[in-house]
Amino acid sequence: MPMPTRSPGWRRSERHYQCSGMRRGRLGGDRIGIWWAYFGSGVSIAIVAIVMAIASRTPGVFSSGVLVYAFTCGLAYAAFSAIVLVAIGRGAASTKYAALSSLGNLPVVYMTALDGWVHDKYGTSWMLHFDALSGIVCIVVAMFVLQKIKTTAR
Repeated sequence: MPMPTRSPGWRRSERHYQCSGMRRGRLGGDRIGIWWAYFGSGVSIAIVAIVMAIASRTPGVFSSGVLVYAFTCGLAYAAFSAIVLVAIGRGAASTKYAALSSLGNLPVVYMTALDGWVHDKYGTSWMLHFDALSGIVCIVVAMFVLQKIKTTAR
């Protein structure tokens, strides 16, 4: 009788799917460029949030949505890390990486506070829509700023 590869009660965690997204995000960023990978992962997160907002409220839909959301967040984390690594260069890399990557925690803090406020005031669906809309707005602004920087540098 063959041995099972894992226990029947073992379940993959959200962290597993996030790490899986990070591995795939690293590969995607190499192929399409780090900025497209970063903005594309942000759009993917927004799409998942909107789908979760309009989907039925069942445990299966919620579980699937959370896992896909964690996967797309992993894509974004990998792309963000790639951007930081390109930005820091080679000298004093560990110090610069620590400083710049710590700044990546700021949006997590204020979005958690804003999402909590929207949830308490308007409910779950509006919180997910707000999360998606704020992500899209930030992507559009960042793309505009990058375009301006690019044209100024020429």
